[in-house]
Amino acid sequence: MRRYRSVFFSSLLLAAITFVAYRWADLLQLSVRAYTPLMASVSITPGERLPGLTTQVVMVVVSGVSYRETVVQDMPIWQSLADVGAAAPVQVRPPAYWPSVWTTILSGAGNELNRAPLLLPNAGSTFDLKIDNVLVAAKEAGLRIAAATSADRAPLFRSAAPDTAYFAQGDAGEIDAQIVEAALGFIAERHYHLVIVHLGLPEAIGQQYGTSGPAYRAALRQVDSYVRQIVRQMNLGESVLLLTSDGALLSDGRPAGGQNNPPTLPLVMVGQGIVTGEYSPVRLDDIGPTLAALLGTRLPVMAEGCPLFDMMQLQGEALARSWLLLATQRVAWAQAYLQALQQSASQELLQQDLHVAASSFRRGNNPGAVAAAQLVSKEAAAVATIARNTRIEAERWPRMVLLAIGVMAPLLVFWIRRPARLGVVLVAALTAMAVSHILYGLNGQDFSFAALSNITGYLGMPLMRDVLIGLMVGSVIVLFGFLSVPPPRWQVALTVTGDYTLFVCYIAALPALVAYWQHGAWITWYLPDPLMLALQTLALHHLVVLGIASLPLPWLLGLVMWFRERRRAQASGRARGWDPIAYLRR
Repeated sequence: MRRYRSVFFSSLLLAAITFVAYRWADLLQLSVRAYTPLMASVSITPGERLPGLTTQVVMVVVSGVSYRETVVQDMPIWQSLADVGAAAPVQVRPPAYWPSVWTTILSGAGNELNRAPLLLPNAGSTFDLKIDNVLVAAKEAGLRIAAATSADRAPLFRSAAPDTAYFAQGDAGEIDAQIVEAALGFIAERHYHLVIVHLGLPEAIGQQYGTSGPAYRAALRQVDSYVRQIVRQMNLGESVLLLTSDGALLSDGRPAGGQNNPPTLPLVMVGQGIVTGEYSPVRLDDIGPTLAALLGTRLPVMAEGCPLFDMMQLQGEALARSWLLLATQRVAWAQAYLQALQQSASQELLQQDLHVAASSFRRGNNPGAVAAAQLVSKEAAAVATIARNTRIEAERWPRMVLLAIGVMAPLLVFWIRRPARLGVVLVAALTAMAVSHILYGLNGQDFSFAALSNITGYLGMPLMRDVLIGLMVGSVIVLFGFLSVPPPRWQVALTVTGDYTLFVCYIAALPALVAYWQHGAWITWYLPDPLMLALQTLALHHLVVLGIASLPLPWLLGLVMWFRERRRAQASGRARGWDPIAYLRR
């Protein structure tokens, strides 16, 4: 039995690797679903109301449309509004699925802090806005809100119910028509300060037929006609129309929010007090504070963005007061963030600069107040960023030791053991991994956050197929390596194949180990780099499939070699038993 000891040890190690990888992948997925921001339990005192710019804002949010579509597709009304209003592409940070995008639009908080689901909600699951937002601020200011959306967006308004709401159900084409009809009625009544409209036809058609066909283009034209109806109902001399999107689609209809670089979204504002022009890219976080500035509410306390003052006709005291209130909110936010991080960074400079801005405003030095407030806002963001990075780096150092052990220990064991046919094992293992990843790319997959939302998609049967093909290609190389080994080759096949499977698992585990060093075993208090998270997820599922497939592989190859040698021995025995010139030997 001693000759089989290494094979049994390899099998036990493979079983342990499979179990650990499975549990790790499961806990990683759970951490994505249950992610809770660091500042979830921190309270911030709300600030004062902004001066305001208009008496009514109509915000139209279209699903399944990127900035590029609004520029190159046949959408003449949208494009003409962009020409006479303020237009800019909106940059989003992944993951950017519609629950997170909507929450960011209404709260101004990015996906790391807005407490929205990171993935698309499962069927039947419910969620709502768990963070301070423009709707709450508008309610506090006594403003009236109306919403006309599809039923799947209704949970967004559970915590801050509008004064009037219409949630449409039915066929995709009928839903948008019903929503627009309801929205036109809300606008015509003239006593709603904020009207929220959601149009989902492009998303529904794009998911069914893709975004390159005539059906999707027809859906965009239909949305354009709905926008025309809304514009005709509005008085743009006394109100503002804001057009944007809650997510783009890939060419095959999948949501693009899980990509490492999601497509930019459109933003168009036209109406009272809006400065015409085509602007440089803005952040999604800026839309929520911009809504607050347009309506004259206070800023959401967790807002990370900045109102787009460049697009508004704010001057003098109104502009200075708006910047001062923004700087005050940013300082309060930074203080709360440092408190949540349990860091005692000095905030005296922030308070001093904020005092300078307030003093300038009281003395009537509006340009000086604006400049000082802008400086304070930048300093507050920098303080929070430095504190975040400092804690992340401090947590990485202990994991560096474990990474070194995880990388070097297997190599040291391989070097001490000096297994037979080591060169063949290395070449076969590298080939197996290369084939698996080439097939991964040929299947149209990439290393993005979308992998976590597609556990039953590519990470199911397609992953098994690609891993098994790669493992079999490597096994063929191992088999050819046995041909130069003297008999009995089947015993060597057992041990060498066991070493081969272990080395393949070692290579597959390296991305997971590096990701562990970068951000830990799973998501904790911050959102890690989506690329590293995707590599970690793929590596763990890769390990599970490899471990299961590798358990019987040494015995299968050993059995193949045993049958091959047995047949050769039988053929050799028959050849020796027949003597064609036996009569001459007598």
